[in-house]
Amino acid sequence: MPPSPRVLAVRLNLPDVDDQFPAYFKLLDELHAAFSRHLDEDEIRPLLKSIVIRTVLIFRREEEAMELTRDRMALAHRTAHQRFLKVLQSYQSTFEDSGVSIAMSQDFRRDVIDWMSEHHLLMDAALGRHVQEVVERSLDRISRADGAT
Repeated sequence: MPPSPRVLAVRLNLPDVDDQFPAYFKLLDELHAAFSRHLDEDEIRPLLKSIVIRTVLIFRREEEAMELTRDRMALAHRTAHQRFLKVLQSYQSTFEDSGVSIAMSQDFRRDVIDWMSEHHLLMDAALGRHVQEVVERSLDRISRADGAT
């Protein structure tokens, strides 16, 4: 089940990251479907690996933006990222050790897809607003400086 349009409408105002989110959520859905259908491990493994890699890249880019814009919520946001990465690593380990189960499929929806949707609606949206404010203040300063000369 794809995320709601409200989730996909969230903008971090980081075009490279914003462009990745629809495909990222689609990949999460594909992995959930693969778990639910008990696809072969060789089909699931690359999906899971791709999600982990994309997650790390997206989180790294968000954290760069937090640092550059001196976001006051950076510590809480970074901590949420670290917790989520541990959850993904746990799924990866469980998958490698035990394969897929019905419980794993159900838990993945709650622990990964639902969590990411909520995170994107709350923390990422707040970061997007912060980035926008910083950009607007910078443009305003430039505009005033140009007008003063």
